[in-house]
Amino acid sequence: MARAEKIFDQEYTSTSFDSAGSPVTISSLEGDLYDYEISLFCTTSSATDTKWQAILNADTGTNYDYSFQDITSTSASTGTHSTGQTEFEFRVAENATYPEWLNIRVFGESGAARHLRCRQNGAYASAWSVGSNFHGTWGNTADELTSIKLQTDVAKTMDYCRIIVWRTLKNSKHNMKLIRKETLSSQDLESAASPVDFTSLDLNTDEEYYFEFFVSTTASELFRMQINGDTASNYANIWVEQDGTTETGGYLDTTFIQFSDVGLASSSEALITGTIRGGSANERIIEWSYTNVDNTTGPEIIEGSCHWQDTSSNLTSLKFYTSTTSSVTGEARLYKKIRPSHAMDSLNFKTFAKLDFSGDESAGQTLSSLTLDDYDIIKIEADFTNAVQDLRMQINGATTGYEYMRNIYNGSYSGSGSNAATYVELWNDTNGTGDEAHAVLYLYPDSKPGANRPMWGHSTADSITPNMERQVSYHLWMNTADEITSLKFYADSTGDMTGTIKVSGIKKSKPVFYTYSHSWGGTADIQSNKAEFPGSSGESITVTDAYSDMIVNTILGTGELTIEIDVYADVSQNQSYFGIGNGGAGWPTGTSNGHMFIMIQNGSNSIVQWSKPSTGLGSVSGAGTFVGAEGRFTFVRDGTNVSIYKNGTRLATSTTDIEVAYTATTGSRTIHIGGNAVSGEELDGRINAIRISRKALYDATSSTITDLALTNDADTVYLNTFTGSNGTTPTDNTMD
Repeated sequence: MARAEKIFDQEYTSTSFDSAGSPVTISSLEGDLYDYEISLFCTTSSATDTKWQAILNADTGTNYDYSFQDITSTSASTGTHSTGQTEFEFRVAENATYPEWLNIRVFGESGAARHLRCRQNGAYASAWSVGSNFHGTWGNTADELTSIKLQTDVAKTMDYCRIIVWRTLKNSKHNMKLIRKETLSSQDLESAASPVDFTSLDLNTDEEYYFEFFVSTTASELFRMQINGDTASNYANIWVEQDGTTETGGYLDTTFIQFSDVGLASSSEALITGTIRGGSANERIIEWSYTNVDNTTGPEIIEGSCHWQDTSSNLTSLKFYTSTTSSVTGEARLYKKIRPSHAMDSLNFKTFAKLDFSGDESAGQTLSSLTLDDYDIIKIEADFTNAVQDLRMQINGATTGYEYMRNIYNGSYSGSGSNAATYVELWNDTNGTGDEAHAVLYLYPDSKPGANRPMWGHSTADSITPNMERQVSYHLWMNTADEITSLKFYADSTGDMTGTIKVSGIKKSKPVFYTYSHSWGGTADIQSNKAEFPGSSGESITVTDAYSDMIVNTILGTGELTIEIDVYADVSQNQSYFGIGNGGAGWPTGTSNGHMFIMIQNGSNSIVQWSKPSTGLGSVSGAGTFVGAEGRFTFVRDGTNVSIYKNGTRLATSTTDIEVAYTATTGSRTIHIGGNAVSGEELDGRINAIRISRKALYDATSSTITDLALTNDADTVYLNTFTGSNGTTPTDNTMD
């Protein structure tokens, strides 16, 4: 299961981050392999107004387009969009002497415009919390993202600042697995022509889907989606659109989901992302974000929600199509959540508390004995099937007005700000006839001197039948001294409420690495960043320690797995092995449980093979050879399919030979690299690198794959590029 890896975590005091001061650069990034999340929190006693900026790859050319929405007062929302800027500028009306929090996501890969999204939370004067929603694109489509520079536009001393950077593998998509992908090449997506149809789905089982559409058109287009071919008026939509300085939005009760109100202009690009969740007993909730990269005026941003009101049918298909006939180019991708369930987020928050509501909850329920200073970020999710009242939260039982500042913006309606609130509002039911509702609230919980705790969230409620309302809120908890130890959730009035509240978090941590113990047999040694094997009996490297059981348990089983070996095999040896098992002479051909091996057989058959020699189990093999040339052997298991590849080309696949039977013992398993004690079963050649991952890094159903660089990531359980000295533990460590 993919997890977020924290790669940067620094605290600063009495620092100015302008270009002449101390800007922060996060370097050595791999933007074609990872997406990045940046959390920035700062406090200041300086009254100077300033804005944070980001520069990618030290690029100061006019390659940055952006659009933003500021909620700057109790009744107004302003913003603008712009093209050809020399940096990304994250906007907020005034941060003055108040705390500020930015959460920035950078995603996308070379070959297309990279995208940035930012939520920003600060304060406006002393009256209310203020927020900003920012979308942008980096027009450099050729270069991989390798660095991000963070700075302010003018000098301003920050009393305290903390910057955290996480990375996640692109294909993980916050616990997501890619299940469908379709490339669009000048394709007519009109409903009667050739729309994108994702079929054979099962939302009741899969729990959640995530979709991405990267598209460009030759004519103005509206993009739409239907569920199960349903053309009845079962789609209750609401959206908020930021188009320059004008913000619009409203309700739409239609026979489809429409991602925008204004068509994508000719020769423009759009990115549409969203999630679909909920079982057939409830209305399905669809939330999306649409960025229209208009080459003339700048990006336009739309955020919307929909309730699909069919409560009897399982979701089994999705159709993505356009309103009119035109030529569409791009890519459509669909992912599903992988169990066990984590809270929904690209950072994979871990759930640690849950409350079930049923009945009158005006008295509320409290989560006590919390130690939230142990967490970087907290995420609160509420899902209700009966939500007639407002849902509120109080921190540490605080009910005094001065402890909460807030600003709430309800769809296309005016907002409501306050510096004397007695609670945090997760959602507001405007007319008390609510049905289904969903809310997410992010909380920066760490107590620091002078650091008010910021929060921002959004919610949707099907409270205006058959339409719905969407709410975006920004809050500050003004208590700067006390650790958060309790959270109380309650309804604003009496009446039945049915639903669940989950509290998740990302714990503070530094990367933890495993270092494996290696035994060197014979004269097998390291030479110039590779392991040399002379092809005689006993020439091998073995791994046997407390951690090797983790590797074996990852490989022997039914879950996801990727093994990659960069190898050169000489012609003089008939067969060579990378083996995993309980050890002992003759282990590749033994009959006891607990063995698996990858064999590079360089004799007459010239095959690459994954084999399970336990009694009654078979193997997967395919034609190919590594004789006399460098090559990459890749083994992928996604829980359903097994495939083996040579240099990115699939040699064989199976949907039946998945499981390797083994005896669940500990302390006796051995990883054999380069051979075995039996004559004729050693590698004559060299291995340049090995990586074992507990994640299917490639689509095991593909006929070809693009090999990734063999580097550490959050799911690597073993990495060896043989960069140590001969006979010692290699210097490559492996992320826990």
